[in-house]
Amino acid sequence: MNLRELRYLSKSDVQSLGLSYSEIADAIAKILRRKQNDAAWNNPNSTISPYEGTRSISFHAAALDPAFSVHKTLGLSRDNSARNLPHLGGLINVHDVHTGHPVAILECEEITGLRTGSLSLLASRYLTPRGKAQTIGFVGAGRQASFHLEAFLSEFDLRKAILLGREGGSCCRLADECRSKGLTAWVTPDWQEVLRSADIVVTSVPDGPGFKPFLDASLLSEASFVAAVDAGRSWTPSGLGSFDELVVDDIPLHNMKPYVTGVKPDGDLTRLVCGTPGSRGSQRSGFFFTGIAIADLAAVELALQKAEVMKVGTVLQR
Repeated sequence: MNLRELRYLSKSDVQSLGLSYSEIADAIAKILRRKQNDAAWNNPNSTISPYEGTRSISFHAAALDPAFSVHKTLGLSRDNSARNLPHLGGLINVHDVHTGHPVAILECEEITGLRTGSLSLLASRYLTPRGKAQTIGFVGAGRQASFHLEAFLSEFDLRKAILLGREGGSCCRLADECRSKGLTAWVTPDWQEVLRSADIVVTSVPDGPGFKPFLDASLLSEASFVAAVDAGRSWTPSGLGSFDELVVDDIPLHNMKPYVTGVKPDGDLTRLVCGTPGSRGSQRSGFFFTGIAIADLAAVELALQKAEVMKVGTVLQR
């Protein structure tokens, strides 16, 4: 790699690479095993809220193989829809760990969506009974819901989708997307119906003024998997004891700033990947997470490998 150059990958560049959720999930599993062997590292996320409704977040991870460090800076604003802008925006800076020199910059919206869906997919491999999950439920219908629809369709034979919302609302776009992929999809204002009907439930509800958790895990079907992309803010703490197994993305980071408060998590993604898998039988399981930079590192490695082979991106002189 030429350390006198930087490769810039835009959103459309990343999309053109054809990265699959399965290969990213495999890459995340591989780097988590290296983390277990002290060959990869992941720092806590750092957040600043300049004013209500906005957040500036920093993610940092490094590894010996791939020999990269990544620093992702991400900004979010709940008012962006009124500005006709995406909910979030940011960049990922990539450095060579041996020299410390920067080697690449990536626009982060696509990579963040891909790695987040891949994190849920990886957890589902250990926590969801194969061959039984046919109905997916969505609480929250933004971009993360779309990424998760694609992720789960890549490895599950999904037939139906149920969405929380009202006909004519924003979730209709997601319902149409589900139908375009061959699923029977319907919208309901009843969150209890979503939990009782779905084998896989994805919650990605943004925070906001006066927001209170409203989902009760005791109403989930007996064999179900929850991917709580929203760190579980939608779920009532009193109902979390209904999960037979509840894991987070990283226990040490969670312990520094707990977001699951109703029960003590049973473990994290590293334990699933490196330890004894769950029973994958008739059980309620949950994966509650905020996103870890080491997953960004895994996705970035794949993106840069493909970009170099396919000659995708803009090469900048340092």
